[in-house]
Amino acid sequence: MEKRRHIIDVLFIVILIGAFALFSVALVVLGANVYKKTVSSNQQAYQIRTASLYFDQKIHQSDSRGSLSLNTLKSGQSALILGEDDYETWIFLSNGQLRETTVKKGTAVTEDFGQPVLSLRTLEFTLVKDHLLRITAVSQDGVYSRTDILVRASQPEVNDEKK
Repeated sequence: MEKRRHIIDVLFIVILIGAFALFSVALVVLGANVYKKTVSSNQQAYQIRTASLYFDQKIHQSDSRGSLSLNTLKSGQSALILGEDDYETWIFLSNGQLRETTVKKGTAVTEDFGQPVLSLRTLEFTLVKDHLLRITAVSQDGVYSRTDILVRASQPEVNDEKK
């Protein structure tokens, strides 16, 4: 009888250790999934914040009289144009990439121009009021961002003709 009781005690301890190990593994897997979702969410938010800050800095760097205009590319995609003396910096979306190119004034810009800055699903520039430019962007992950930027020096010029 004593030997049988001893086997039950050992069996109970083995089952207890096994349950502890099983719950420990489950807790680690659960924690890893929460961490992965948090990192993914932070990366998505970082990408869209980067786009917003990029536009804000670019516009305020070249915020002088007559230096900012909006235009439309042949594809119908809106483009932000920042003029500097004899050159223009075009910022637009092409094939899911935010692109920037600097060209001599009067150059016909197409979607093939420029260097990719970051990935975006959609991008739209809208003049809300005389000195208020609204930039609406959606990241590849579907994170939506709307940034309103006050253009201090002058009213942005809007050209609807396709270049």
